[in-house]
Amino acid sequence: MIQVIDRAFRILKIISDNEKISLKDLSQKLDINKTTIGNILITFKNLGYLRKNERNEYYLSDTFHELSYKKIKKDSFRNIVESNVSSLADEVREGVALTIMKNNERYTIAETIYSRTIMVNRNFQQLKNLYITATGRIHLAYLNEMDLKDFVEEVGLPTKEEWPEKNSYTQLWSKLEEIRKEGISEIVRDDVGAIGIPVFNKEGKAWAGLGVYYPIIRLTEDKRKKIIRNLKTTSKSITDDLDKITTTTKSDTTTTIINI
Repeated sequence: MIQVIDRAFRILKIISDNEKISLKDLSQKLDINKTTIGNILITFKNLGYLRKNERNEYYLSDTFHELSYKKIKKDSFRNIVESNVSSLADEVREGVALTIMKNNERYTIAETIYSRTIMVNRNFQQLKNLYITATGRIHLAYLNEMDLKDFVEEVGLPTKEEWPEKNSYTQLWSKLEEIRKEGISEIVRDDVGAIGIPVFNKEGKAWAGLGVYYPIIRLTEDKRKKIIRNLKTTSKSITDDLDKITTTTKSDTTTTIINI
């Protein structure tokens, strides 16, 4: 073990446990001379990971805490998404996916497959083409006009196979505006149906699409209403849960709301 690294991490551990501590107290706790510890403290301070107060006590900086906050934020995000998607699948007893738009394609970031006798081909839910999936159309519907024009310029208008009767920009914009007003997108493709809705952040921006997919043979009007109702409840739950992700800095005891 490299001695200086071992000492550095032991110092950080003690500072973390004590919140604030002086050079003298660190030296006594570690039984290491003050010069050696002082050099390590100065290095951490120059890197921005430690700060020193007017009583010459050292404490972990906001920069240091950010290192752990990113991990906490990532884990919390994953847990919230997975639990909500799984709960929705249990409620509607069908497949569920949460998707995002990236590089003009649709990406699934969480998915739950509900086991039933009649199964949906998973390839349907892995499609990246935004035109041919319910959540893909949700992503397009919530683009502003400039971003949509940029998308169409790069990807092109939908073909007749991808989206019948939406082969001009005017037709496409009109349909997407309808989806945006209704807050819902429905699609049937190869005997598979899907319903998608947006997921908003607290600022009102649609950052994801939440969809339920199913064999069309299983869909009744009552089932459709149940799916839409549960989609809306889950979408709001994801928004609210993500807004509650908080971290408290030990250095100043202020609480930071993390908006994802």
